[in-house]
Amino acid sequence: MTLQAMQMSLLINSTQIVVKDDLFINAYQEGYLKYKKLFEGQQLSDERIYHFIAQNIYFLEHQDVENAGYITGWFAGLFEHTSIKVCTAASQEAV
Repeated sequence: MTLQAMQMSLLINSTQIVVKDDLFINAYQEGYLKYKKLFEGQQLSDERIYHFIAQNIYFLEHQDVENAGYITGWFAGLFEHTSIKVCTAASQEAV
C-alpha cells in the first residue's frame, strides 16, 4: 500500500490554489510580508514592478514553485484592500 501525498490548498478570496507541499505557501507568506515591510505606501513605477518580477521569477536558489509563491504573495500585499484610480499627469500635479 502506498501513501498518497497530502494535498493542501491556499484559498485567496474565491480562488483555491492547490499545492503539493508547503513551499508555495511559505514563499507566499514571505512575499506578502516583504511587500508590507518594504513597499507598502511607497511609490512604485511600472519598471520597478517589472524588475521585481524579473529578478524573482528565476531566482536560482529556490525552486520555481517558491518563486511563484513569493511573487504571488507580494502581489497579494499590493492588491490587498484594492482601490484602483487611474491618474493622469495633470491630476498627479494637483495632489
